[in-house]
Amino acid sequence: MDEGVELDLVEEDSDEKEFNDFVSKQYPGQFRGCAIALAVIIILLILLPIILFSVYEPGLLKLMGLCPILAFPSGIIILWFVYFWKDRDKATYAEISKFILIGFLMVIPIIIMESIETLPFMPKLMSQFSLKGQFESEEIGFAIGFIFYLSFIVAAFTEETAKFLCCLLLKAHEPTITKPYTVVILITSSALGFAILENYGYILSSALGGDVTETLIEAGTRAVLSVPLHAITGILIGCKMAQHYIQGASITLRFCLSALWIPLILHGFFDICAFGGAQGGYWQFLYIGNVMLVVLGIYLSYKNIALVKSVPQLLPI
Repeated sequence: MDEGVELDLVEEDSDEKEFNDFVSKQYPGQFRGCAIALAVIIILLILLPIILFSVYEPGLLKLMGLCPILAFPSGIIILWFVYFWKDRDKATYAEISKFILIGFLMVIPIIIMESIETLPFMPKLMSQFSLKGQFESEEIGFAIGFIFYLSFIVAAFTEETAKFLCCLLLKAHEPTITKPYTVVILITSSALGFAILENYGYILSSALGGDVTETLIEAGTRAVLSVPLHAITGILIGCKMAQHYIQGASITLRFCLSALWIPLILHGFFDICAFGGAQGGYWQFLYIGNVMLVVLGIYLSYKNIALVKSVPQLLPI
């Protein structure tokens, strides 16, 4: 091996050791606390379907194991590619577990906000049409308008803004942010925490219907489309925040809008395709749009990650 290459490797190993030593002193016991909290939540998620099926649908207990088994793998696989595969030196397990936990907890305020945002429309929704059924011809205008509102405001704006607000929590981690890609990993971890728990809720709801095939289809489509979409928008927001650290720019309204507009468009149109496709018939062709949006999102994520990783130096803090 070339002597210069050997020297670079030694210096890199030394830097990584110093970084890990600093983090272990800076956050004693944090990983243990976050790991325990995550373990408790996962145990509760495993017990929840057992309790629900035992009380309400004893004959469906065979489905109880599908909920956690089908909900978690896609998020874990994405996190492996984003973090464990090549970039384990960019963040600590304590930081990763903390931001996944934040993503789990983020579900509660998001549910509250989305419920408040849809509340004014509930009387008309209950009396006029159902999103699970065919649109009535006389209500098609209201249905299309509501789907746009539901997709862009209730779902996309609320959820993507919550992901962006997680960026504010990076302030507590600035001493350990030594590379721009660290920011991307942490924000993506919180997005995946939210996506996994949301995925679990949809699969549990489908399983309560008692149809194994429908549950598997729901889990499969969400694993390859919905969870990746949440990861993609988390990556894009994380990359924009990483640029903020690189350039030392202040967080202004213009910066917030520039960080959110692409995730909002991707998420909004994704939900429009999903809600429209759920109507059945010719509307199902809209599911092709979901696939195209995820492919586009993967391309944008790859380009933005490459840009962030091209700046290897320490970030100004």
